[in-house]
Amino acid sequence: MSTRNSEVEINGWTTFDVPNQFEDLQKQLATGSYYVQNVLDLADINTRLQNLSRIREPKELLDMFSLFYSIAIHFDKVSITGRSQAVEILLRLTASEMSEAQRRIHIGLSPDDRRFHLNIVKMLSCLLAEYIIRFDNDQANKSSDFDMPAPKKGKKAKEAENGGKPILTSDSLRDKCLKGVCDILRSHIKALWDSSIIDEQFVKCVTKPCYHLIRRTDIAKNPIVKENLPLILTIMINKFEHAREASIQFIQAVKLYDSNSSLLITVLNSLLIDYQDTSLAIELLKEICETNFVAAQADNASAKTMATFIIDMARLDPHIIRTHIDQITDLLTAESHHIRVAALTALCSVIEKLLSSDELDDGQRKMRDDLLQILREHVSDVTAFVRQHCLQLWTLLVIQKKVPVRQYIRAFELGLDRLRDSACAVRKDAVTLVMHMVLNNPYFVVDSTRAQFEERQNDAETKLAELRQELDKLNKNRKEDKKIEEKKSQSDDEDSGAEDKSFDEDNEMNVDNNEKKETEENKEPNEDQSLQETLNRVKIEEQIIRVEEIVALFKDGLQFMDLIEQANRHVVNLFNSPTLADCKQAVDFFVNLRHYRLVLPNIEQSLRLMFSLIWSVDKSICEAITQAFVKIYFDVGPTIPSAGRKTARAGGAKKGKQTTSRSKAKAAQSDDDDDDDLKENSGDDDDENDFKRPMRKEPKVQTISRSKRGAAVTARKKAAVVASDDEDDD
Repeated sequence: MSTRNSEVEINGWTTFDVPNQFEDLQKQLATGSYYVQNVLDLADINTRLQNLSRIREPKELLDMFSLFYSIAIHFDKVSITGRSQAVEILLRLTASEMSEAQRRIHIGLSPDDRRFHLNIVKMLSCLLAEYIIRFDNDQANKSSDFDMPAPKKGKKAKEAENGGKPILTSDSLRDKCLKGVCDILRSHIKALWDSSIIDEQFVKCVTKPCYHLIRRTDIAKNPIVKENLPLILTIMINKFEHAREASIQFIQAVKLYDSNSSLLITVLNSLLIDYQDTSLAIELLKEICETNFVAAQADNASAKTMATFIIDMARLDPHIIRTHIDQITDLLTAESHHIRVAALTALCSVIEKLLSSDELDDGQRKMRDDLLQILREHVSDVTAFVRQHCLQLWTLLVIQKKVPVRQYIRAFELGLDRLRDSACAVRKDAVTLVMHMVLNNPYFVVDSTRAQFEERQNDAETKLAELRQELDKLNKNRKEDKKIEEKKSQSDDEDSGAEDKSFDEDNEMNVDNNEKKETEENKEPNEDQSLQETLNRVKIEEQIIRVEEIVALFKDGLQFMDLIEQANRHVVNLFNSPTLADCKQAVDFFVNLRHYRLVLPNIEQSLRLMFSLIWSVDKSICEAITQAFVKIYFDVGPTIPSAGRKTARAGGAKKGKQTTSRSKAKAAQSDDDDDDDLKENSGDDDDENDFKRPMRKEPKVQTISRSKRGAAVTARKKAAVVASDDEDDD
């Protein structure tokens, strides 16, 4: 028997079992388990504290545990100085024990050593955890002794008495205990337990003060708590399988004490980023799906926090959302609009990060189309808040080139329909979506014209007809060759049956050999010719597929131009809106589409109508029109608006692969341009330019140096002249 084991068994116990309630330690829970036989009174506590100032060996805690236990029992009666002294001793023992335990774990532990260090760790954790709760419940926070009240002293007298040290408070001692618990858990103590055992009582003991603190208002503002509490919960979830209970506690804490939700979000982020642990996220999703967040004001804050959980999960690990896609789609029927928006955002993250590759299989492509269909449906949600955010999600997908080309027009129609929405915020985001879909469209560039577009469509259709005729000709020749071969084989069979049977065997062998040679000689060129015809047919079929995609792209492009004209009329109507935000958003729309005047000639007329607003009585509108005039006729900045670029960076937009349809169409067009059989207009650009991203090709305007005030006045005068000329023309 080892020395340490004998030291434990002298008192008749071998194991320290963490109780459900701290007071249960006064009775023996099981045979051989530790229990406190005598609770010391206040006088004994003060006396023994004076004799324990030099205690440093962790093994001494086995004999002195009853003292620290008695302090917790008589907590309100023990002076703040006595409590502070007890805390300092426990922290000193904690540091010594963690150092020794780590060293022993590294070199190897015997069963007795393992039991010894485990008992010490449990005792320290149990005491510190209980002290945290009792310090937090202490509302006095007095610096003087409770049992020996001192007369009031001035600030200088208190500082002199404390030797310049900070005044002791229950909050500061609580924070020290919390840091002590965190230090214990950070020391990799899980090795002290058997790998197959999860000590649920220990987990409950350590996490209990954490959930207690979360219920205190604004505890997240405390820097010590903000640093240590999330780390404690993270370690317990990752190492001690605490995810299920933690998810329940999180939901309850958020619904009642939303002010500290940032601590819980930190735990979730740390698990996903630092530990790649998805256990809490999965359990949290299950709890959220089972929780009914009504639209009442009381649940509004908690629903916002749960929505933040879902969005963070989707942002950090979209595979979780994809794995539990059914639970997320169930949230779309939740009464709370915050939860519905979070679910839509999570689905959008799956599309953006997992289902936007060029190499999707049929199942992945179907999932992407289903998720896009869900996003389309909720653009018409009953709540304006959901409609607005759904349009923002579509804008994000458009900016990042995640919308398949074949669904581009359907997405544009969503924004077109919402331009007449009853909510101003929804109309604003609808204008933004339409604007970015024009700026990022896959059909034409800024210097294209409708006539050029139609001409190239006709050329592509002509090329397609020629390829189909050539393919039909090859198929017809193939059928004729088959018929000739069948007739020849039948005639050969008849001739061979009519041969004279009287030939000698030698002559028959000679004839057969000659026939085989002739057949082989004739067969080789026939096989080569057949193989070449097959290759030509396959090549033509591939060209037909590519040209068909190009023709479809041209047709969609012309339809897209028609839809832009409709959007143009709807946006122009916003100039007459009584809402100032509508008018300013319409101005921003036409300013950003100023480079598409060749493609959309009606925009020029809309610009003139916009400049007539210079006579508005609202000064903010006059200023917006002046700035618009300067930007349209004097600014040579980039085509994409700055807001769009910021959105793209915030959403993680990168230059990467486009969708399958988009890349195939561009590749097909490039191959089609290289084909000499396609008729091209010598005065036009190459066909491949029609599928590049919109680029500005305007000459740089020479600017005149003048003051900003002078430029604004000049622009305002010119805008007024343009508006008056337009009225005269009318």
